[in-house]
Amino acid sequence: MVEGKKNLPSETETMRLEDGFDALDALMGCLSQSEEWAYIQRHDALALKAEDVLYKQLERIKSTSGFECYEELENAICVYNSTLNDAAILYGLRMALKLTYAFSKPLEMSRYFLNRDTERGVGVGYVRAV
Repeated sequence: MVEGKKNLPSETETMRLEDGFDALDALMGCLSQSEEWAYIQRHDALALKAEDVLYKQLERIKSTSGFECYEELENAICVYNSTLNDAAILYGLRMALKLTYAFSKPLEMSRYFLNRDTERGVGVGYVRAV
């Protein structure tokens, strides 16, 4: 034990599980406001097409129902979109963790594929078509 650290709690003793939520919230905020994410949103062809269709429909609603209805609907769509972005980021983070785990266990990964292929009746010489 290092002198002067006798009564200090270890990191695991002071860390609480819920502290991770603050860090995750901060990370998600950084990711959703990054230049790369903004670039994707401004240039992705599918997203731009969907946005164009959405705003054409909103303009039709505004002309028939008035500005207040248009504004409420646009706000609801923005909240939905923000929530969906958060869910997508969380999914990406979970997948990154799962892939990191899988790639860090090459023997277990090989065993998994071997067992899966054996259950399918596929031989060792099987080549996967990509």
